[in-house]
Amino acid sequence: MGHGPHGTAAVAAGAGGRSHRGGPPPHPAGRPARLARAALVCKPWCRVASEPGFRRRYRELHGAAPPHLLGVLCNLPAGARFVPTSSFRPPRAASGGGGWRALDARHGRVLLANLYCKSGPIGDALVVWDPVTGRRLGLPELPRHRETLQWSSWNAAVLCAAAACDHLDCRRGPFLVALVGASGRKVFGHVYSSEAAGWSQPTSRFGDFDLDGSVRSPLVGNAVYFKCAKTMRSIGLPRFKILKYDLCTGQMSVIDTLIRGRCENLPLVLMTTEDNNGGLGFAVVHNSRLEMWARETDPNQGMGWAQSKDIELGTLLPADALSTPPELVGFAEGGVLFARTVIGLFSIDVRSEQVRKIHGGSSILSVVPYMSFCFPVHLELSLQARDQKVALQVHEGLEANCLSSVILLLVSLC
Repeated sequence: MGHGPHGTAAVAAGAGGRSHRGGPPPHPAGRPARLARAALVCKPWCRVASEPGFRRRYRELHGAAPPHLLGVLCNLPAGARFVPTSSFRPPRAASGGGGWRALDARHGRVLLANLYCKSGPIGDALVVWDPVTGRRLGLPELPRHRETLQWSSWNAAVLCAAAACDHLDCRRGPFLVALVGASGRKVFGHVYSSEAAGWSQPTSRFGDFDLDGSVRSPLVGNAVYFKCAKTMRSIGLPRFKILKYDLCTGQMSVIDTLIRGRCENLPLVLMTTEDNNGGLGFAVVHNSRLEMWARETDPNQGMGWAQSKDIELGTLLPADALSTPPELVGFAEGGVLFARTVIGLFSIDVRSEQVRKIHGGSSILSVVPYMSFCFPVHLELSLQARDQKVALQVHEGLEANCLSSVILLLVSLC
């Protein structure tokens, strides 16, 4: 096999742009099958595509946008279920099946919690799962001491621990799990490090708060923000607050969500803002309107809340979905919210105001999105022993990391 045909190169260049270092041209992010076909044109192109740095260069080219939403983990009463929103399918049909619920997903990893650990994250309560490979890592038990023998409420988040990481290809690297829990009139914070293979000593602060473990928590800078509530005894309604857990110092502080009485008692979902800064925000549904608020600096009063967007859901959702007010049950980075209605689960892109129905059930408790840089192609290599020919079947579904290894095998067989 010699150099690639001019016709193929011209077609590929016209579709995706100029050739890259003498190899196959970059293709549109939504048409990755062209890259696989181009790599089979000739040995030089195949070698370029199998270089160790090719995968990173590809992701730098197509990774300016947020990671793709590959699916959502719907927490049902019996446990978490993976519902695909793309061609990606994890090796296992569900995230551990019944008995596990999804707490968080970030940087290619999913944090699962044992449903049967009612008194807190004790024993084998936490597992970090890689949906691409199916690999699971059970976390060790938290350090036990007298004040944390019984947890009244808790929540946790998972994140990459690599220094100065661009998160294009880090799911195999080190990670952290940040956990906060309430016991008595104190809130405790722990951090698990995969590099140290253990938990840090706890930090604590006084506070009578009920941490909401049903929703995931946004990461902004070096801090994770957990939703919590404190019951207002005078009216018997919850007053939502935010617990900031600084991962560098271990310090915890409380942020109020009160905005002139407007959002005091409305169920809210914490989120990162949809702009490129990715700051702290939250969203609420008031009647049929979706309101989004962002944490900003007020020149006169310091940090405060400013309304960033207001969307009329009546023009976006089907009429039968609004017979009762929708309830927000999750968020994804980049400005996507998930709303539970009487006819199913919908995703709402607050930038484009596009709505998509994801699931038809109404028993979803909360949603954790799984996002990753993934090619919507599955390169399945089958070696036919009878005639010793290689058949490359292009299907949909495998993560981008598999591309180079498959092409590298093709090089040795060419």
